[in-house]
Amino acid sequence: MLDLEFRSKGLFSCDYDVRHRGRRIAVLDRAAFRERASFEFEDVEYELRSRGLGGGKIQLLRGDDVIARATRRSIWTSAYDIEATMRRAPGGPGSGAEALARGEVDSLSLTKPSIWSSRYEIHRGRRRIGGIGKASVWGSTAKLHLREDFSLPLAVFLGYVVITLWNRQNSTAAAGAGGAVVSG
Repeated sequence: MLDLEFRSKGLFSCDYDVRHRGRRIAVLDRAAFRERASFEFEDVEYELRSRGLGGGKIQLLRGDDVIARATRRSIWTSAYDIEATMRRAPGGPGSGAEALARGEVDSLSLTKPSIWSSRYEIHRGRRRIGGIGKASVWGSTAKLHLREDFSLPLAVFLGYVVITLWNRQNSTAAAGAGGAVVSG
């Protein structure tokens, strides 16, 4: 089981402290005006970035290697299919030991259970294995819960994807509200 907390570093900050068991394990350093971020975990640098028209693909890179990719199913949906090649090594939970299993792709999906909810569920096939949601209506803290043992960089990637989707929704809502005031 894995629980992570993504806590905004400040009211106007784009960055997040990523906490596991109350301890900061990474700082998600997000770009202010682009959908990019980076973090370091166990002395390895990871980069997250959007690709494609409308940010339809979000990638997790270690060096030049794409180790996870989230691809939007359709322009009309907020559901994403996730392919990841990062696996937890036999070292066990919390050990941080990881290995890339080349050729073995883990397929996950990220979906919203309701259009009225900001919460996302994480599925492997038809089985729900976790979720991510806001800790409160007013705050910008997010909590990720996974029933299975995941590599921490992959879990941070899942959190980043959802935070990016929330930011897109907030920008769209703000643009729509601004247009309504101007035209009215």
